Amino acid sequence: MEAPKEIFLEDYKEPDYYFDTIVPVLTDQPLQVDLKFLLDEEKAFVFSKIVVSPELKEGEFQVDSRHLTLPFLPSGTFTLEVVTKIYPQKNTSLEELYKTIGAFCTQCEAEADKSRYPVLLSNGNIIDQGDLEGGRHFTVWEDPFEKPSYLLALVAGWLESRDDTFTTRSGRKVSLRIWTPTQDAPKTAHAMYSLKAAMKWDEDVFGLEYVLDLFNLVAVPDFNLVPQLASLFTFDSFLADFEFQTRWHLQKLLLIPIMQRSWDLLTMRVTCRDWFQLSLKEGLTVFRDQEFSSDTGSFTVKRISDVSKLRNSQFPQGAEGVRMYKTVLGSEGFRKGTDLYFKRRDGQAVTCEDIFAAMRDANDADFANFLLCQEVPPTAGQPVKELMFIPESVGLLDSKGKDMSFSSLYHDGKLQSVTGYTTVLRVTKKEEEFVFSDISEWPVPSPLQGYSAPVLLDSDLSDGDLCFLLANDSDEFNRYISCCSSSASIFIGWIYDAQISEHCALHVSVGRLDRCWLGS
Repeated sequence: MEAPKEIFLEDYKEPDYYFDTIVPVLTDQPLQVDLKFLLDEEKAFVFSKIVVSPELKEGEFQVDSRHLTLPFLPSGTFTLEVVTKIYPQKNTSLEELYKTIGAFCTQCEAEADKSRYPVLLSNGNIIDQGDLEGGRHFTVWEDPFEKPSYLLALVAGWLESRDDTFTTRSGRKVSLRIWTPTQDAPKTAHAMYSLKAAMKWDEDVFGLEYVLDLFNLVAVPDFNLVPQLASLFTFDSFLADFEFQTRWHLQKLLLIPIMQRSWDLLTMRVTCRDWFQLSLKEGLTVFRDQEFSSDTGSFTVKRISDVSKLRNSQFPQGAEGVRMYKTVLGSEGFRKGTDLYFKRRDGQAVTCEDIFAAMRDANDADFANFLLCQEVPPTAGQPVKELMFIPESVGLLDSKGKDMSFSSLYHDGKLQSVTGYTTVLRVTKKEEEFVFSDISEWPVPSPLQGYSAPVLLDSDLSDGDLCFLLANDSDEFNRYISCCSSSASIFIGWIYDAQISEHCALHVSVGRLDRCWLGS
């Protein structure tokens, strides 16, 4: 087996060719042509015919077991036609085109037997449909957005839809359709509610209006990925039976439509220039998912869940980078940044530097070190790591457990104005000192509120301080962290006591923890 080739960011170059129009045609009629090339046996499709206009001469293309290469294409404008014979019913990879629950799905003008495949769906807006001879029918779809060639899809089969409409803030009516096998149609009411809630939230929070006339959502049980396609979104399941679903499950299903809207925006309209920019697309997608979940549920519960995932599996790192923009700029400044980002980059392929520039320019902000890697042990090829910009959100509590207000702090020899009960300390060096000068008593600090940056924090807070924060901190995420830290310290103390003594001071520690919970 051929070893995979390493690809580096510096190797990236723009595509040599852009296609103004792509007309994929799928038909379930047998192709009466001689088979020439085996392309991919695993996914069960075979090249049947290759035609290039102007004509491509023999020897001017190359075919191996997995690739068709056309190294000497005509200059200027030309037409390329590739005819392929496929066996989707034999494709068990759940990728490319395959058959499930009696329907064809893929990850495209479609044509099929109307009695067996009455529903034909693809990208964009439907612009034509009709009947053909022999009991067949067709649909033609127009996708107005340029995109990578892999982002084409179709669904063909016997499906039933739940239909509704959504009126955008500009007054346009968008047709909403959720497609499922007939037996699952009654379970789509919650999905339709979620879809409309997501579209309304997107307008209110991000100012983003859905631009097409139709939104199709398809549920098939064997779909292992979510194709990111204009107006057509396929998912493995978003069905809900109110008799049996828990509230947690319904809340989880509520997130699916906002994920689809994010993929629509961040793949269809603003896509990645190359795969090295994936953290931007995935980061902004997941961040929007997190914000929607927080706004429709509990911020603290969602934040605890997300940070636990991050610490256990390093996912989703990209979302934390996007969140740091909001932490530094605030909600208003972050919205100004995203407005400028979509204004500048709608319809383009972008890099992480593009959203950085939009956030900086929209707010005239200083983001020194923001794009640099955080300090980590030396790795191969990078013996020295540069320090990263770390925004640390900090609050102070007085002896009664109340938030302390402050108006200024000293940093780098300068007196800086700050307002409110929480401020963001901008850490850009290996060692920094921040001095709060206008507080009336020695405070108990509440550091890294809301987990404002994806870092490990080593503090000198005592067990008493942690119990105090657990009982009084207005930042609920930090109350949770204080609970975990103080509990761990108490349990470690029990183990230590048990090792050096036959009697463990259980009642003392439990009493301390009880007082934390009761706020005494």
